[in-house]
Amino acid sequence: ACPGFSIASTTATSTIFTATDNTTYVFSASAIDHTGNISTPVSKTVAIAIRPVVINEIAWAGTSSSRSSDEWIELYNVTDYDIPLTNWVLRSTDNIPYILLTNTIAAKSYFVLERTSSTTILDIIENQIYTGALGNSGEILELSYASTTMDKTPIACASAWCGYGTAGPNYLTMERHDPYSSGDDQFNWGSWASFGASSKNAHNAAIRGTPKRRNSLNYLINKGSVTIGAPVISGAVRAG
Repeated sequence: ACPGFSIASTTATSTIFTATDNTTYVFSASAIDHTGNISTPVSKTVAIAIRPVVINEIAWAGTSSSRSSDEWIELYNVTDYDIPLTNWVLRSTDNIPYILLTNTIAAKSYFVLERTSSTTILDIIENQIYTGALGNSGEILELSYASTTMDKTPIACASAWCGYGTAGPNYLTMERHDPYSSGDDQFNWGSWASFGASSKNAHNAAIRGTPKRRNSLNYLINKGSVTIGAPVISGAVRAG
């Protein structure tokens, strides 16, 4: 039985059940007539995800001093289902950039958008190219579906990206700590934690971030502190 859900005989044709986020439920019902005949059960699987796709990583400063326009943004699908991105929009609140998303984001997978050129990250194939520069002084990004905001970065990041990620000399990305927690929580973000990266930029220099890989911050047991050896026990913490 599901917690908080009563199982009983009833003549009602509907009921209300309060579901938990990031949970999959299977509802099953049978009908009984006045002579006691029971119908074949009918089942329906329902997956609940308030934020099925989230903004996961932002390279707002580019990848190096000579590639400062090579910005990229990563999305993550927290669900067990492929999600078509038709009618999804990723935008800054000043509408630069304003990106009509295309293609499909696979279940539990990453979706990388590269600005202007597909050579931004040499060792991965981007999922979409976009135009429009992110402001180095800060932005608020919103991810919406059919005009409903599904996820957004913190309001505080309108000023200096909340202090997360860096321009020169290091060009660190801004990473999300937990994809299952709210994106508008300032403390759910931070700078790349200096491990877990392996990608190269257009000049074959190391990218200080984790495109299409689990975020370095997601290996932290507590936000803001690193547990030694945590990358080895990747199964102990949810991916993101």
